[in-house]
Amino acid sequence: MVTVFEAATRHIPSTVMIPNLQDLIPMQAPATLLHNTQSDWNFTDNSFWLNYHDLATLNNFTESMVQQFPDLVKRVSIGQTHEGREVFGMSIHGYKSNKDDMDEVIDDSEQDQNQSLWSWLFGYSKHTRKPSKPKKHPKAVLLHAGQHAREWIGPAVVTYIAKELILGYHHNKKITKLVDQFEFVIVPVLNADGYAFTWEKNRMWRKNRQPTSIPFCVGISNLPDQISTQDPNRNWGYKWNTGGSSDNPCNEGYHGPEAFAALEPKMMSEFILKRKNVVAYIDFHAYSQLWMSPFGGDCKKVPKDDEDLIEGGMGAAKALHGVHGKKFVVGNICDVIYQASGGSIDWTYAEGKVKYSYGVELRDTGRYGFLLPESEILPSSEETTAAVVYLANFIRKREKQWGYMV
Repeated sequence: MVTVFEAATRHIPSTVMIPNLQDLIPMQAPATLLHNTQSDWNFTDNSFWLNYHDLATLNNFTESMVQQFPDLVKRVSIGQTHEGREVFGMSIHGYKSNKDDMDEVIDDSEQDQNQSLWSWLFGYSKHTRKPSKPKKHPKAVLLHAGQHAREWIGPAVVTYIAKELILGYHHNKKITKLVDQFEFVIVPVLNADGYAFTWEKNRMWRKNRQPTSIPFCVGISNLPDQISTQDPNRNWGYKWNTGGSSDNPCNEGYHGPEAFAALEPKMMSEFILKRKNVVAYIDFHAYSQLWMSPFGGDCKKVPKDDEDLIEGGMGAAKALHGVHGKKFVVGNICDVIYQASGGSIDWTYAEGKVKYSYGVELRDTGRYGFLLPESEILPSSEETTAAVVYLANFIRKREKQWGYMV
């Protein structure tokens, strides 16, 4: 029997992208059944980025980088979630690069950007130079992912970026200069409770796990994944609840009872204000292949730094495209996607005074959506690393008042 909907839409051209979405979910959840959580991963090659990893393994990656490279990598703590998980990451900066006895830096800037930086150890040029002198209080580039729990590609990509910055130091001229002159703060998973829940209970969970005043969604049975929670990326304090979010606690876009009621945006905003040195911020999401700048809450407002923001975003997208040919649309949130108030980059730009604030929607454009296959992790990571390196270099050159050498 033909339904009313089928009869009304039968003449509209359409393409079936995923015949049965449910078929894809068992392939990734519960993912702990697919991959053993190892404590002895080799983080110095690309094998780690052939699979998605649970929260414990991602945290182990961060701790391992801190332990293996103590002169370059420091542990940073953002705060604790509702369920008591610590949200932490790493600070990457050339702390010892101003000492006279520092090792010389390998100049391999002409190497293929698709190649792992670690492999360059075995085939680098003999041209050397001394590293650039770091700032006493370096400007910070803050990257994080996992604000929306089900978007697994984000944590995978930012951990790869961290690996390339760490292993590229001393062995790539461009990377070394950037790490000397900027502090890269990388937090793989902001919404730790939600991310853990996608591995343990519900692969498609989006929000955090902090209950609201309405304990369970109306009309839904008392199940652990049906508690009323908040969308962290609709709860930031700039232009909160002005459109593009929901006041329904059971809706995926629920903005919360008040701004910064959700712990995740609250702890990150406090971290940024306390640091006072963050000049670039990228919040990685999935999916749609977009490189977005403010604003999302007020679609009539244009940032005073819009020209620099768009130019930096266009250059980053071009660098990304040069790796594997993927095209990203660049523009402010309202123009390229939809109104979304209470978002992270509106607050970081307007209240946090972070000039270069971006929200990036990674691969793909809808073929797999949130269930992006593991075969996409490495190419997505490689191209995004190229974009971040370009953007940091763009900022270094554009903001000459900070005293960076061009």
